[in-house]
Formats: sequence, C-alpha cells, structure tokens
Amino acid sequence: RDCLLSRGLGDVYKRQAVSTLWAWSAQRRFPKPVKLSPRVSAWPVADVRAWLADPVAWQAARQAEG
Repeated sequence: RDCLLSRGLGDVYKRQAVSTLWAWSAQRRFPKPVKLSPRVSAWPVADVRAWLADPVAWQAARQAEG
C-alpha cells in the first residue's frame, strides 16, 4: 500500500494546518495515518487523493461505514 509521508501533503497543507489534519483523523473527517514505525506515520495516497477530490463525499462515506 502506497503511503504519503506528512511532508508530502503539500496540497492538503495549503488548505489546513497539520494539527487540524490529526484532529480530523481522530474525528473520521480525514484519512487515518498508518504507523510505519514508533515515530513515523504516513497517510495512504489513495485515501488522501479521494479526500482531496471530494472531502464532503469522503467524510459521508466514512460516517456511513460506522
């Protein structure tokens, strides 16, 4: 599974602060990061691209999943 390190989230950073992305991840409003090591997390590329394409639809789909 391809992952995107946090520094590779340039398009997302233009919209939101990193702390907001972590908070949204906890609230299921943004994709959850994958733990690569104890100190490194990354977001799956496909999930971030889907969110960028339509954040509202992505969030609605996650809420429907339960």
